[in-house]
Amino acid sequence: MKTCSEYELAISCYVDGELDSADASGLFRHLGDCESCRLFLDTSIHIRMETAKEKLRDSAQEHSRHKANEPHGAAIVDHHSMARLLRKRISLPIPIAAVIALALIVASVSITYDWRGSTSAGVKRPTLTEQVATLPVVSIP
Repeated sequence: MKTCSEYELAISCYVDGELDSADASGLFRHLGDCESCRLFLDTSIHIRMETAKEKLRDSAQEHSRHKANEPHGAAIVDHHSMARLLRKRISLPIPIAAVIALALIVASVSITYDWRGSTSAGVKRPTLTEQVATLPVVSIP
């Protein structure tokens, strides 16, 4: 049987994200019965949150100081965030991507067709609608 001081060490590891699941289940069983360890857990979590808030404030202040010392119009280039931005991909379901690709192909064909003109050496070219209407109909059994 562990003492409360041993569980306090486990609580500190848990708050830091360093406690494995087997030890965590024993810790939670103990927390169900021990008010002082629950209070220690609450205090530890509160301290951890306040520390994180303080680090965030310090980081924001440092960023503000850095930004204030820059010449007007100069851009901050953060290579890590730029690399993350360039690695982002657009994720679409395959049917939607296929419809978009087909729409782009049809649009480019129609633009190319209109750009060339509808007549060439006096011969009238069929419109896209006429071309589609003359396509053979295939029935699938």
